[in-house]
Amino acid sequence: MSTPEILEGLHALADDDKVNFKKAKFAIEAKNSLGVYHSDLKVLARCLLSMRVRDSRYSIIPFL
Repeated sequence: MSTPEILEGLHALADDDKVNFKKAKFAIEAKNSLGVYHSDLKVLARCLLSMRVRDSRYSIIPFL
């Protein structure tokens, strides 16, 4: 999975309602906020980690 594919997936999970809710509740102004739920990020991270184990090309990504 390439970086553009990962970013495309994150944009598919984007939730404008969550961004607006957090903005109103915590007065957070973010320019590039996607409003992706933490649980969705964990699923994506697990997927990337399992790919790393199967394919050593992903070992160059520092956080994996």
